[in-house]
Amino acid sequence: MEPGAYINRSIFLVLYFRTAHLDGTSFIKSMFGYEVCNDDWIATNATDLKLNLKIKLHGQHIAQETVVNLIQGHLKDTDPTKALVLSFHGPPGVGKTFVSRQIAKSLYKAELGSQYVHVIFATREFPHKGLVETYKNQLRSWIEGNVTACERSLFIIDEVDKMPATLLDVLTPYLDANERVNDISYRQCIYILISNTGGMDITTLVTRHWESGQRRETLKLSDFENQLMKGALNIDNSRGLWHSELIINHLISAFVPFLPLAKEHVRSCIRDGLVSKQYYRNLRSVPESVVDRIIKELTFIPEEEQIFSSNGCKRVVDKIFLVGEFLREEL
Repeated sequence: MEPGAYINRSIFLVLYFRTAHLDGTSFIKSMFGYEVCNDDWIATNATDLKLNLKIKLHGQHIAQETVVNLIQGHLKDTDPTKALVLSFHGPPGVGKTFVSRQIAKSLYKAELGSQYVHVIFATREFPHKGLVETYKNQLRSWIEGNVTACERSLFIIDEVDKMPATLLDVLTPYLDANERVNDISYRQCIYILISNTGGMDITTLVTRHWESGQRRETLKLSDFENQLMKGALNIDNSRGLWHSELIINHLISAFVPFLPLAKEHVRSCIRDGLVSKQYYRNLRSVPESVVDRIIKELTFIPEEEQIFSSNGCKRVVDKIFLVGEFLREEL
């Protein structure tokens, strides 16, 4: 190494240190490949998310547009007024969990393995209705501990409709427009709430829309949002968002409907599955005869019209494995 190289490198590190990183420990960790809470590891735009959803999400034009626009706006805002809270609603297998995972994969360099991406399942963590106060303390500590580590954390709470009622109310101070809570800002966080609540209402509305001869793509967020909000608030099961302060205080940024999938969307899922499981090299090489064979193994509703998949794309991979030997013979 030439004389002075060490000095030049030291000067570079100091300048970089001062201009790009206020926290010296974070800089050193990042240099050695350790994930830290900064722009090197967390995206400041939703470009990758927009592209991934456009390619991989089928039949969900409302969810795609709503999620991308709100997340992009939240990331661009250097001083958001509150945390971003998206409540995903719809029947099983239509993409709610898939989209939440794509958000994590697109925004965090370490993807789902990021220490700043937090996933919780209600049936596993909060199984007993009689322990609500204990669960509230646990949830409060969980949120505060993780946001103290990184104010740009992502929280994915699944099976919200199975959570004891009022449990989510403990999130209220962290989702509201508070400047700081215990000297920590919670405004840059993103929360994804996933539930099957409203699935029947969504399917009914989409079916009526189809029966009237209108194109699916003409459906808008406003066609669903009020109904989903009222349904989540008033459904008499004493669970999830029933009588929730999050709804009453308007802390949920958007109630996002996930629509039932038609056969054309399921066919796209089948092609994706065949490629991902390495039966075929790419989407263009998948024979339609193979897609036809697999789709016959799936069920559609109503029984006579056979419009929508009864399980979305949830069982597609299972059906691919079911006819796997036939596929191998074709290769």
